[in-house]
Amino acid sequence: MSHKFKVRVFYEDTDFAGLVFYANYFKFVERARSEAIREVGIYQAELKQKNNENFVVRKLVAEFHHSAKFDDDLLIVTRVNGLRKASFKTVQCLYCGSKLLFECESVIVFVRNGYASRLPESLLSAINAINKL
Repeated sequence: MSHKFKVRVFYEDTDFAGLVFYANYFKFVERARSEAIREVGIYQAELKQKNNENFVVRKLVAEFHHSAKFDDDLLIVTRVNGLRKASFKTVQCLYCGSKLLFECESVIVFVRNGYASRLPESLLSAINAINKL
């Protein structure tokens, strides 16, 4: 199981050739990952405000398979593929219909007061629940 997030390609997402500008794929998967985290009860603004905690991308490996274009309906599938003491790994696939357009693997680090820190048990449990959405 995994988290699913839909997005439509707007004209502003495209480049001169009418295809989605490459950097926007990263925006799409960031939105999807943020929504997955929110849906399991982790409110990132609250973490930042109360405890000066947040998540940062440490590593991202991406592969572009096909281009999305204006007005495409896209589906981003997010799953957690590894949970460590201070980080977790996500795998995200972006589809148009059944066609895989883009995929990436990210390492996300939990940061407290500017330094990588051990994830509290409550966050570990919640992050693990992303695969159950």
